[in-house]
Amino acid sequence: MRLFVILLLAMIIVSVGTASRAQPRMTRAFELGVRSLVHRVHVFGKDDRIELPEKYKHLREKIGLLHNSTTNYGCTATCVAPDVILTAAHCVLKAAKKKRFADTTGLKFYLWSSKVPDMRIRTDALYSNDLIPRNVVAGYPISKIFRGSDFKQDWAYIKLRRKICGENALPLKPITNVEIAKAAKAGKIFEVGFHGDREFGKKLLFTNKCKIKGINIKKKRQKSPKVFSPIRHLCDLFQGASGAPMMLETGSELSIVGINVAEFHQQRYLKRGRKIVKRYRKKPLYNLAVNVSNFSEYLPLLSWITIPAYEFRLIEIQKMLKEGKFYSGKLDGIFGPATWRAIRKFEKAEKNTVLGLPSIEVFFALKGTIKPEQVSK
Repeated sequence: MRLFVILLLAMIIVSVGTASRAQPRMTRAFELGVRSLVHRVHVFGKDDRIELPEKYKHLREKIGLLHNSTTNYGCTATCVAPDVILTAAHCVLKAAKKKRFADTTGLKFYLWSSKVPDMRIRTDALYSNDLIPRNVVAGYPISKIFRGSDFKQDWAYIKLRRKICGENALPLKPITNVEIAKAAKAGKIFEVGFHGDREFGKKLLFTNKCKIKGINIKKKRQKSPKVFSPIRHLCDLFQGASGAPMMLETGSELSIVGINVAEFHQQRYLKRGRKIVKRYRKKPLYNLAVNVSNFSEYLPLLSWITIPAYEFRLIEIQKMLKEGKFYSGKLDGIFGPATWRAIRKFEKAEKNTVLGLPSIEVFFALKGTIKPEQVSK
């Protein structure tokens, strides 16, 4: 009997993304493999998830369910403005098999309301006649299906068609990962979201056992990076909690400091040559959240702008973009990758906040920038 023992430790980052393989390091018959796979978030040790405490019951009117009936995919989303919600990008830019663009026609947002007991308010989250969503700003390009493994990009705002959040928006609080770690140690950090194993979409669960890993809070000098790395935490979560807010409690005030997106785990497997002959059980290490410092700057403008639903208005925007040499596509009133890129190019040229959305404000900015004689009658 030929006997061989291959012991490999693969660090596996888990989210909704494509598989990728790093270059292996060869040591005789042994290899070190790295792979990215789809997996759910995790409960660590004792399950600390509980029903939403009475103190936080008001969050039912601020944290809702984002559900896509086309792909049968559900996530947690949070009101951050009267008509803007925050979630994970992979919850929005997820596509069915063999689709070029994300399936957004069936995406709806559900929110409980004290004004309508035992019922939920519902609104269509996106517009159905576009190739890509005209009312989404995300860390990942909305012109593509989310297949990334850079979790700093896994965030998305959705500008809703109705102001169903009203005055129930939760504020964002951009702070460093070190400050979050200190707050977690003091018991001021918690997560609230929907979980696939506990009446998904009906019952919000709460967990405040949220230790932050990989940060030395005793270190005196801490750099303040321009781009914040994902927050490694041990909040107990489950599939469906993607987009769930990581919240900071200071006195009587609640604010969002991050959103949950994925799990990070280790896996051992046996490999001979290029073939994996056996996989061992995965060992979850921690969950990952995106720091709101990476995207909080976009919310003020997104809250203020208006997204027109009419085809003729988008055609006018396309026409002016074309006259200004920003766009070379069709004047069809359909929001696609070319129009999105053209608007972003125009906004950069004007040194404005870059959203890439066909808003009324972009329409008037184009009218004011491009000379009247340039615009075709």
